[in-house]
Amino acid sequence: MADVFLSYKREDRATAQRLAQALGQLGFEVWWDFELLSGQAYRKVIREIISKCKAAVVLVAGLVVGPMVFEPNGAAPPPAIDATPALAPAATPAPAPARDPHAAVRAAVDAITEREWSTASTFAPIVERVVRASSRNQLLALADTGDARAQFLVGRGHFGGIAGFAQNDAQAVRLYRLAANQGMASGRNNLGAMYELGRGGLTADRAEAVRLYRLAARQGETNAQQNLTRLGETW
Repeated sequence: MADVFLSYKREDRATAQRLAQALGQLGFEVWWDFELLSGQAYRKVIREIISKCKAAVVLVAGLVVGPMVFEPNGAAPPPAIDATPALAPAATPAPAPARDPHAAVRAAVDAITEREWSTASTFAPIVERVVRASSRNQLLALADTGDARAQFLVGRGHFGGIAGFAQNDAQAVRLYRLAANQGMASGRNNLGAMYELGRGGLTADRAEAVRLYRLAARQGETNAQQNLTRLGETW
């Protein structure tokens, strides 16, 4: 027979379950109505269990403890027991979801279509569109989180000196490489172009340019495919 009878309100069921488990770990056998079988006479079973338990724990929400009522129909209550109230913690409102500081720029980048990514002959208008929809600083911040698309767009901004970005080939190479290292086709193509032209501090390297073009072309990047055709290479 159980050592402890656990009484609780339905909305405190999760707390009651944790309390029952904690008491069980201390060596007490706990009975709570989770163990009632379907079809059993609820009141009869409860009275029998209470009469045999050594103690009862009443779990109540808040700080108000009222009298325990065993029988609403005037029947004699079970023998007196040691009923020790256990206070359930007051419900704590769920914290508001964290605001995404990059929501505006992320939405602008998400709006770039797959077709634009794979076929745009120049990304200058796309970079300017994203910056208009958010800001240059927001695009920079998104790139700093490791977003390959943002890294590529900032790199393109530096390459062309557009949308408020200072013209800087070395920065363009750095950002194209970050995007390319994450497998981004446009990043691979544009980094390949920098190797082909020997810009941004790179030594001109046709073989490396072809390797990068080929990786991008196999991903469906049409600019890379055209670059390989121009160089007489296949993909």
